[in-house]
Amino acid sequence: GLLSDETWVLDLVSPGGVSAWLDKYIAQTMVYYHTNKIIAKAKQYISNPWLDRTLQANVNLSRTCNAHWDGRTINFYSGNNRCGNTGLLADVIYHEWGHGLDDFTGGIDDGAFSEGFGDIMSLVMTGSNLLGVGFFIPTNKPVRDLAPNKKYPDDKGEVHKEGLIIGSTFWDLFEELRAKYDRETALELLANYAFKMIYTADTYTQVYDALLVLDDDDGDLTNGSPNLCIINRVFHAHGLADVEDACKPASIQELELNDTDGDGFLEPGEKVKIRIRAKNPTQQLLRNLLGDIAVEGSDQVSVSRSQLKWKAIKPGQALLSSTYGSIDIDPDAECGSTFNLKVHLKSGIRETFADFPLQIGRNIGESINYTAADLPAPIKDLQTTRSNLVVDGPSWQPETKVAKAHLKFDISHTYRGDLRVKLIAPDATEYPVYSGEGSQDDVSYDLDITNLVAGKAGRGTWTLSVYDKSRRDQGSLDRYELVLVPQEFVCD
Repeated sequence: GLLSDETWVLDLVSPGGVSAWLDKYIAQTMVYYHTNKIIAKAKQYISNPWLDRTLQANVNLSRTCNAHWDGRTINFYSGNNRCGNTGLLADVIYHEWGHGLDDFTGGIDDGAFSEGFGDIMSLVMTGSNLLGVGFFIPTNKPVRDLAPNKKYPDDKGEVHKEGLIIGSTFWDLFEELRAKYDRETALELLANYAFKMIYTADTYTQVYDALLVLDDDDGDLTNGSPNLCIINRVFHAHGLADVEDACKPASIQELELNDTDGDGFLEPGEKVKIRIRAKNPTQQLLRNLLGDIAVEGSDQVSVSRSQLKWKAIKPGQALLSSTYGSIDIDPDAECGSTFNLKVHLKSGIRETFADFPLQIGRNIGESINYTAADLPAPIKDLQTTRSNLVVDGPSWQPETKVAKAHLKFDISHTYRGDLRVKLIAPDATEYPVYSGEGSQDDVSYDLDITNLVAGKAGRGTWTLSVYDKSRRDQGSLDRYELVLVPQEFVCD
């Protein structure tokens, strides 16, 4: 065997000229040995009658390129010229046995967690992110790799791939714990979490809460746990947890911008000094708080001074940074363009991130109210009622975009659950704004929709479309108003 990057690469030599990846005798020995090995490991952390029962393992089945748990037995397939005998792969053995443990501890509710749990069993036993090295012949390519970050909900899908969300989370957790402690301690903590979490977590989105309970050392979750911020940081990075207040070094209370001419608006050619008011959310004195800033989304704005420092902040109090960062806006920067200011605060192992969208120039556009004149109009079963209003005038040139928008409409109806309402922009883009629920009568809609239409060209015909999707109940569209603010940016 050769130890390479903490992974043993084995060269099996078989008697009788049989290719190593097809050896049926070693496969039987491997399954027996590694099944007992993971059972012994599990008994260090949990007690379950299943662990003391005889477990049947079927090896060298006539099918190839797979293995499975059938609810009673673990089953491994013979190899061929594409895949090794799965009984020769310890990772596969641990994975399939993990399905059995899942079944006999109440059962995991979703298939992705079940697959991810099987992969975590392999990680706990090997400490490797590579699962099933040697499965594919002749490349020895692994079945799965836990190192690439997978995130919820972006990577949802087929169960084995979705299982990598929780699998890669545990790999990163192992890496963080190994950095804090050592490899063996990290594996012990990981095994404690893994074997015990399935007694309370039915889905992988519940694992975070389960781990906080398992990591607690004094029966009081309100005061945190030894590895709270490591667990929180890792699970947050994978979309499985929000950042805990206790793991933030400070919360950002205010962004103070001091521009060259002091008018409070960012403009081309200006140097802008930035200070941040940060609050200490803990009950201890906050020392050594550091921050840095960066710019994203514009090549016309650059950071000339990135680092920020604070004096010690008392518990519960807020303090402006004692130093400032600064950004330079290019003299040719486009008036009205936007960029993102990224802020990173850190104290020890605690850190937090925040984004602040900023705009160059100031908008002098004023709100204009447009009201449809073709109302009221009947709403009939299984038909669509449309009402139009035209946005034009000196404030709306062909290229003028919407800065802010507010939509209002009133509908009289005997069953609003039938209604589906869309706003259609002049370029024919459709925005669903209301989907009726329940059996109540009438609808009165009055909401800001800037998040939907900001940046769209405003000039032209805006249509409100009301569809009645069922029979029997009818009504009328009584009012349709759109309040728009145009983007009219000026820069001095």
